[in-house]
Amino acid sequence: MSLFRMIIITLAIIVWAGGDIGAQNRSWGIKGGVSLGTPYMKPEEGSSGSLGLGPRLGAFMRLKFNDKLYLQVEALYSVKGGNYKTPVSGDTLYEQILLGDTFNIPTWYNGWVEGEFGNIYIDFPLQARYQLSPRFGMLLGPQISYLLRGKNKGTADIQIGENYSTVTDEPFDISDKINKWDYSIILVASYESYSRLNFDLGLSFGLKSIFEEGYTEMDGVVRNIYLSGTIGYRITKTTSGAPVSGG
Repeated sequence: MSLFRMIIITLAIIVWAGGDIGAQNRSWGIKGGVSLGTPYMKPEEGSSGSLGLGPRLGAFMRLKFNDKLYLQVEALYSVKGGNYKTPVSGDTLYEQILLGDTFNIPTWYNGWVEGEFGNIYIDFPLQARYQLSPRFGMLLGPQISYLLRGKNKGTADIQIGENYSTVTDEPFDISDKINKWDYSIILVASYESYSRLNFDLGLSFGLKSIFEEGYTEMDGVVRNIYLSGTIGYRITKTTSGAPVSGG
């Protein structure tokens, strides 16, 4: 069974369970805000970059187990970007043709790569929420993200060997090397007002590289690390009056 089907079945079970629990213990709502962060790996000396800011919006559902413990599932459209400039270096083979014969000559390369990320996901946070007080809560759980569109492109300035070749502003695009699925842990602090407005601040930390396993051009693990701030509105009323939003 594919992972996507497992997600759909899990969400269907949660919705079905919510109907069985009863309307007074089930809440629905909408939310929107921004995420701030970047795909991150251990930087090379001299590298630099900037954080990406993107929208984060969607809907949520919460199930109440008791006055302290809740389960919340969300579906969120999320844009995760960032910019970077980093030095690159290593060993390579330079192809040279002499007298009609082709030779692969071992040599080195170094230079700079400048690029940007602009990945669009549908995030599915599945979180447990513990109420610290009637209005404040903490949420923790896994987040599964499905890539709608990947973007990682830029330009490179590279020198190959002493006199072999030099390229300037050479474009590259490795958007097709980004994984369709991403997995992270998300921690959220949440407050709900008496008017059913929810204010949330969260941090998500990627558990694996955003690039495919077979892609070997990256020397380290590139993880999605993002802060998020959202405002939600609980559409449905509940008899408990408990908070509803997170993530």
